[in-house]
Amino acid sequence: MKKNNLLALIISAILILNCSDKTSTPTVPEEPNNSAEIAKLFPAEVGKSFVYNVDSYDKTNASYVNLGTRTMSIDRAEADYYVCSEIYDYLQNANLLSKVKLSENTVEFYSDNEGASQLIPDSLAGQVQLELDETFKVLQLPLEANSTWDVYNGKAVFGTFKFNVFGLKAKYIGSESVVLGNASEAISAERIEYTISINIPDMANLFANNLQTYSANVWFAEDFGVVKVEGCALFVNPITGNNFDMSDSNKVIRHTLIP
Repeated sequence: MKKNNLLALIISAILILNCSDKTSTPTVPEEPNNSAEIAKLFPAEVGKSFVYNVDSYDKTNASYVNLGTRTMSIDRAEADYYVCSEIYDYLQNANLLSKVKLSENTVEFYSDNEGASQLIPDSLAGQVQLELDETFKVLQLPLEANSTWDVYNGKAVFGTFKFNVFGLKAKYIGSESVVLGNASEAISAERIEYTISINIPDMANLFANNLQTYSANVWFAEDFGVVKVEGCALFVNPITGNNFDMSDSNKVIRHTLIP
């Protein structure tokens, strides 16, 4: 009788332990799929074109000067990205290319890292290798109050040391009214603020803080896509078909959609 009681206790204990193990196993939530909202905020369609007024900020007169227009045309879809023509009517080499990648939750612009070697002083040339992200993650859903994410990072490798030389972070600011180019009425758009950090290494002291920061903004509107880009050209130019150029850190550029 005692053996039967003992056996019953053992079986009960095993059942209780099995039940508790099953209930304590955490379930990993599925990544939300925001494809429908991404498609509204960046309506990519082969054959579609977007025309922008392009202005440059004149620091002397504290005002914007119109440079001309930029036309972004979605030429074709390849693998998981779109190839786009970027035509500037005020540049000699007007025909440039950009690539845009859309996922379930992001809009990413491929970076043309040609010229990024300017981040490394001549004194360190050949001794330092750059590790650069492939894309600028300009939009990441869901957009929630004060949500942030990493947009782009560049690291320098010097022997056994690795340190950040270029970083870009995004913060969702909220909905704002934006007046499109050549239009009188404003539309509602989602504003994303970007903070650019550059830390140029010092040969004499690789751990010295040489941090410089800049900012830029992009506005996305449903069914229109990117309606406005404004801020440091070091960010604006690489996502609009231009090469990475350190001299752009002193320039402010604005692109405003013409509906």
